Parts: sequence; structure tokens; C-alpha cells
Amino acid sequence: MRYWIGGTLFVAAVWLVIAALAHRRRALAAGWREIEPVSPGSLLVFGEIMRPIVLFALAYLAVKSVLVYWMLEAERYLSLFDVAGFLAALAGYGTWFVMKTKYSLSALARAVPVPPRVPAEAANDPVASPQPTVAGR
Repeated sequence: MRYWIGGTLFVAAVWLVIAALAHRRRALAAGWREIEPVSPGSLLVFGEIMRPIVLFALAYLAVKSVLVYWMLEAERYLSLFDVAGFLAALAGYGTWFVMKTKYSLSALARAVPVPPRVPAEAANDPVASPQPTVAGR
């Protein structure tokens, strides 16, 4: 029973990393790009502001957990494998949180499509870039 907690936490960590990478892959396949927030009060700004705070809190929790494990001599209750599983779960959650805030699909849905950039020399050549022209311009 001693290693069940660590094993379960390692499985959770792997699942979180796989879910984060799948989210990133879906966002890139959907045409994700860096998007400016619609307004300063949008949830996208909240996610960007909270990312370093949450990552700092996770790092603080990891350091504090290791120190408490060492200070209380908790090896009779938890093995080092269990503590490593807990740290892996924290790292997996951090990875998942970063991917969910950085590659926001809700921001992609609200984004205004941006036309692709055309090099200056191709913009002047009507044969190289057949773009619709507006009469009178």
C-alpha cells in the first residue's frame, strides 16, 4: 500500500501532460495565433496574469512539501516514490495550466480573422498576387 499514492500521482501527472499537449495540438490545428485580448477585463487577460502566480504557488508548494517531508521524517508514512509522484503531479498540473492559458481556444473563437501579409513587391505585381481590387483605388 506504500507505493499506491505515488503510482496514482504519476499516472495523474502523465494524464495531465497528455491532455495539455492534446489541447495545444487542437489549438494549433484550429489556426491558433497570438491574440490580443478583446478588452482589459476579459478572461484572457485574467489567465495571462494568473499564469506566473499559479506557477509560483506550485513551486512554493513543492519546496514546502519536500521540506515538511524531511523535517517531520515522514518516510515511515510515505516513500520517496510517493513524494516524487506528488511533485510530478504538481509539474503536470503546471504544464496543463500553461497550455490552457497560452493556447486559449475561447480567444480563438472570438478573434477577428486577420488577412495574410503580402510582401511589398508581390503586392505591386498583379500577376504574382491576384487579389480583388476595389474600383476607384
